Amino acid sequence: MGVPVRVWPRAPQMIMKKVFILFTLFFLISCSESAKEERYFANCVKDAMKTNKWSEKESVSYCELRKSMRPDEFSYYKGKIYSKKR
Repeated sequence: MGVPVRVWPRAPQMIMKKVFILFTLFFLISCSESAKEERYFANCVKDAMKTNKWSEKESVSYCELRKSMRPDEFSYYKGKIYSKKR
């Protein structure tokens, strides 16, 4: 007769699978948020160039300033803060 083979419980495998799924979801959510912020910033620059006839360099600097001063307004209007209805 041979030596009995010990079968490990499945609990560590299930825990690792759950940790992997949570990590994957967290990564996907964080990537989508950063992509959304970049899209909003591009919207702001295009909007500033179109409505105020500024150069791209001026538009970028003004959008950075507006985003840092009022991040909630920036997100609410999806970056199109210069053409919003007042």
